[in-house]
Amino acid sequence: MIGSVGLTQYAVLALGLLVITSEFTSGTIRTTLQCTPSRGRVLLAKAAVTGTVTFVLGLLLGVVGAAVAGPVLGRWGTAPTGGTIGDVLAVAAYLALVSVLALGLGAALRSAVLALTVLVATLMIVPLSLQEPDIAVLNRIADAFPGVAGGHFLAGDTDPYPAPVGLLLLAGWAGAALLLGRAALRRRDA
Repeated sequence: MIGSVGLTQYAVLALGLLVITSEFTSGTIRTTLQCTPSRGRVLLAKAAVTGTVTFVLGLLLGVVGAAVAGPVLGRWGTAPTGGTIGDVLAVAAYLALVSVLALGLGAALRSAVLALTVLVATLMIVPLSLQEPDIAVLNRIADAFPGVAGGHFLAGDTDPYPAPVGLLLLAGWAGAALLLGRAALRRRDA
């Protein structure tokens, strides 16, 4: 399931980025900020809508994936503990948090291409580079990155930390991205 979510997350990243960067590109962000001068409120509303839409999309994709995997993969297509509903909810939560992370970085960087580059580096390239030498300290640092933390959450790992800690780490990254985006909106687009 983690492999299929890894591919699906890129569509969700694009959605999260385009929610805000399309407004910067077209110039409609000026109208948005004139109508609602509170930058934090604008970004929070966008995060709520983006997170909700991608959560529902994640539920739909998880249900379709589970329905297809069962007949095709047989016993390998079902969760060992019958936790298919929990897996679907985990996928939806992961995708919602990743989209909010993308939204926050999009607000901070204002460019879809730049934000997508930073996201791919943060979610995949840097953690994989840290894990490659198989040095314990670097592996622990990589475990704190959002993609790895989300992977631990989706897999229900207990090592190096429990799955809920992975979810909290991912949520922390998403929250930090929103704070960074809010600071950039307040400073640059005042």
